[in-house]
Amino acid sequence: MRVPTVIVIVGVLQSSLAQGRCWAKLAIMRRQSVQDDLLSGGLVALKGRSRRAFARSSHLGKIDSAEEQALSLMRITMNICSRLKLSRTVALVPLMAVMLAAPVNGQQIGQSQQIFSANVIKPSGQPIIPLFDGWFPNNDGTNSLCFGYFNLNSEESLDIPLGENNHLSDDRFDALIPTHFEPVPPRYRHKFCVFTVIVPADFGVDEEIIWSLTIDEQTLSVPGRIIPPYVMDEPASGGRGNVAPWVRMSLDGPRGRGRNGIHAESVLSASVGESITIPVWIEHPEKNVWLGWSKHTGPGDVGFMLPEYGIVINNRAPATRATAVASFSEPGDYVIRMQTINTVAAFEFYCCHTNAYFNVSVSP
Repeated sequence: MRVPTVIVIVGVLQSSLAQGRCWAKLAIMRRQSVQDDLLSGGLVALKGRSRRAFARSSHLGKIDSAEEQALSLMRITMNICSRLKLSRTVALVPLMAVMLAAPVNGQQIGQSQQIFSANVIKPSGQPIIPLFDGWFPNNDGTNSLCFGYFNLNSEESLDIPLGENNHLSDDRFDALIPTHFEPVPPRYRHKFCVFTVIVPADFGVDEEIIWSLTIDEQTLSVPGRIIPPYVMDEPASGGRGNVAPWVRMSLDGPRGRGRNGIHAESVLSASVGESITIPVWIEHPEKNVWLGWSKHTGPGDVGFMLPEYGIVINNRAPATRATAVASFSEPGDYVIRMQTINTVAAFEFYCCHTNAYFNVSVSP
């Protein structure tokens, strides 16, 4: 059947001003009524000086395509707020989805027949969305593709074994792909760069590596590419001054930092139902550092006494010791992932955290 032309843009820009508040919310817009709806205030509410500034700035009538109109509106709104000298941006959720502006042939699926609910975040029954976070160059001339994920379940963890339902499109490169996907706390729903794929220097901009996850016979995939808009700072940000923490797995062992991660050379031993302590040593110029612990791969459940916490860095010592207390429900081989960054909020700026991977062998 013919599907009507629709552009879907969900965005929120909410900022504190010296006087008043500037905010805009963009929702579903159809080609024939974009300008009328927006200017009538049905989809955009601008208060005080913001509304007058919008009226002076609007040139949507000069733009033919619906996509250009929608994107122009977002630019106008941001320019308005910029001119009003915003003191702080509270939230910005940019473009989430754009459907083609030209009529297309498509299939409509009734909500009762959909496997995944249109109400995005639910306690269970939702998919894991694989994400390409970007890429960064390495000192040896290679490049690293960063992949993370977004669990749309607020309570349900999912385990997807490697294979047909959890794989990369190119098996030439080694990668420590996660098989466990846990609910992510609301303040940072996105699990940033939980693994990397290192590609050679001659990996072209027209090449890609696709990560695919299949749940309930529905597959979600994301391509990773070496393209300029996705390059990331690593292991430090020259602009914001953030730097990834150094990590050691023993006090006198080698140290590493960054998203490629440091990998344990030894294997920790544990027994089912008994707690073990996993130590790590952190170095960072900032006073406070955040640590988060997760099961990366393994056959059973892993419980942590404290899955995430902050520590105070003792810069008078070579490194500051931190620990995780973990227990395992089933025997087998596990990989535990630790991520550390100076604050959780810094994840949103895509710089800079360190991954550390611990091997644990669990006996019955």
